[in-house]
Amino acid sequence: MQSLAWAERAAALPSDRFARATGIRHAVAATTHLQARDLDHGLVAGHQAVAVLADVTSIRTASYLGDVANALTPWQREPEVRNLIGIISRTTATSTAATA
Repeated sequence: MQSLAWAERAAALPSDRFARATGIRHAVAATTHLQARDLDHGLVAGHQAVAVLADVTSIRTASYLGDVANALTPWQREPEVRNLIGIISRTTATSTAATA
């Protein structure tokens, strides 16, 4: 998948210098895995995206994290999924409030 190849290239970027680009690529990878019904890899990439984007205040990053949360909805009863959705909600609330 092209989106996963694009996301893998982000691994070479230092996240401290390219946080937004790296975090968005992790979010795209998470969404792609989840759309392919690969929960395990989707959760890993989703957590990576949140970890990188936690200090980035941007409507764009909040949108990408929102896509991850939406892609998680088929598994919303799973505790680890609820946990990640909660983390995303808190992160995006902080991000969008800071840009308002």
